[in-house]
Amino acid sequence: MKNLNSWYIIINPVSGNKFYQKKRSKLTKALSQLASGYKIAVTSYSGQEEELVETAINIGYRKFICAGGDGTVHHVINGIMKYGREFKSQIKVGVIPIGTGNDWAKQYQIPNEISKCIEILNKEETMLQDIGKISSKNSETYFNNLAGIGFDGHIINQINSFKKFGSLAYFLAALKSLFTYKKQSITYTSEVQSDTANSYLLGIGVCRYCGGGMQLTHNPNPADSLFDITVVKDISAIGFVWNIRKMFNQKLHLHPKVDTFKCTEISIESINNSTILMQADGELIPFDSMTVSIVPNAIQVIVLESNQTFTC
Repeated sequence: MKNLNSWYIIINPVSGNKFYQKKRSKLTKALSQLASGYKIAVTSYSGQEEELVETAINIGYRKFICAGGDGTVHHVINGIMKYGREFKSQIKVGVIPIGTGNDWAKQYQIPNEISKCIEILNKEETMLQDIGKISSKNSETYFNNLAGIGFDGHIINQINSFKKFGSLAYFLAALKSLFTYKKQSITYTSEVQSDTANSYLLGIGVCRYCGGGMQLTHNPNPADSLFDITVVKDISAIGFVWNIRKMFNQKLHLHPKVDTFKCTEISIESINNSTILMQADGELIPFDSMTVSIVPNAIQVIVLESNQTFTC
């Protein structure tokens, strides 16, 4: 198949405050250094990545580069999980992080410098990563990084008005949300722990970072076939602000009102049937009940070193 060894590059032109539009020649010049052939596809609307992936797979492409931010990676991987599962052993996913947060790239120490990204892509060192699957009524969504319920979802709902501030957008949206978010009563059930909580936040981690470097879960490992769960229970807004630094230094789990555990599946339901906002890799999903399950060894991702280890 003629496209089998060529890259299919999906570019989000609005990522990173329109990085591609401002520095197109720089990116194009760097891409010319790829050792394999390539085709470029530029998205014109959010979510088009999934359609482009389906088309690319149908005409023989098996290697994908996401040139954008975490949302671009999210949609590309959703396309692969929906349309490329039968080609799992052939498909590879790499990233050129030109978004604002680039949290998934941080997990694998992928630099923001484009020329160094090209060097990594040319080596094609890979590892298998787990993927999260969200099932709610008749819909399915996949996530490769982190899903958050409650406060985290509320932040993403506020974030568009702060995008112009780049990597500070999540932090500023979080500050605003402290004055507008109301805790939600949920029931969650997993194979290791079940509870009812007046919850400020429930984080489901595959990888480590979110929100431009925050660490909401304690010890995620993208290759251990387990979710890393954090539940922030009935804490006041003032208490949450007082402990916000712990979200960046990986100490949130030390708070007495925070539970952490690992599991392969977790079901979440609103106690009063009200709509709850979940964010999955920065994409909003409203729900009143859902099940989130791990898909082990789901995607081959291109990393800095194939023997990378992930410990707390």
